Amino acid sequence: MENTASVLMRLARQSNLPELLSFCDTIERHLMGIVYHAKFPISSGKVEGVNNMIKTIRRKAYGYRDTEYFFLKIKFASMREIYTFKSHTFL
Repeated sequence: MENTASVLMRLARQSNLPELLSFCDTIERHLMGIVYHAKFPISSGKVEGVNNMIKTIRRKAYGYRDTEYFFLKIKFASMREIYTFKSHTFL
């Protein structure tokens, strides 16, 4: 028995509409990535954010020759701020 996706792909190919044929080609090219993302919903957003932060620091530090200071700036910028919340007091 065919699954729903393969039935829909077969029907789309039978239509011979250029838009649907292009859509089917795109889905077939990226099918394994779509399946893996459905199984393992992992994003590269945090890594991209860190890369952007390092690029920004490098741009600001243009002209400095001390690499140790550069890495210290990256370490300092990547530290999370610790917030302390005090409870409300009533007078």
